Amino acid sequence: MDATTPPDPAEEPTDATVEEAAGWLGGPVAQVPADRDGVVEADDAAPEPAAPSDGDLSAAEPPPELRAPGPMPDMGADGTVAWRALLAETTSTLARNQVDAAPVEARRIVEEAAGHDGSALLVHLDDPATVSGVAALDRMVERRLGGEPLQYVLGRWGFRALDLMVDERVLIPRPETEGLVDHVLAELDRRARTTPGGGPIDVPVVIDLGCGSGAIGLAVAAERRTVEVHAVDVE
Repeated sequence: MDATTPPDPAEEPTDATVEEAAGWLGGPVAQVPADRDGVVEADDAAPEPAAPSDGDLSAAEPPPELRAPGPMPDMGADGTVAWRALLAETTSTLARNQVDAAPVEARRIVEEAAGHDGSALLVHLDDPATVSGVAALDRMVERRLGGEPLQYVLGRWGFRALDLMVDERVLIPRPETEGLVDHVLAELDRRARTTPGGGPIDVPVVIDLGCGSGAIGLAVAAERRTVEVHAVDVE
């Protein structure tokens, strides 16, 4: 056979024809072993990659973004999970992610998901969590781990005797602002006491410009019912 002519596919492949084909193709030809009938075995044609050894588990380890956030909470015999277990898991997850005051924040998030605030949560800690409650809990934990302030995650925050709705459009009510309300109330009381003549007292008017969440104006209106309050903002 001329070395420049490709081998006849009908011929029985021998070592010689393989070598000739290699020279014709200009490079080495991989020799795949065949069985007696000339059929390539599937196992021989596509060998599976070797499993990692006992000392090397890096190939079997999932990337960080696919790892579970923590141990799964204990499930009851009926397949349900109690709020107590979810509270422990949430506390652990926040603590592992360096969230300050993880126990306090975990409790606030679980209270919101369970629909029970303060001491009421203690009564219901061993109740089975609802599907919607667990979904809400997961969403809030994800947002908190993403860096959102707890107040925005909860969607509300306490201010004096009020429970205010808050989100990213407003500033978070601060304890210092509660002190400002104290000064406003003190001034209203001073003006009411010094009204001369003892006649009818004009209704005092308070205007809260750039009110945001309305914390100042709402607190004044709630604690001094005789005051007329106007709260304004750009939206």
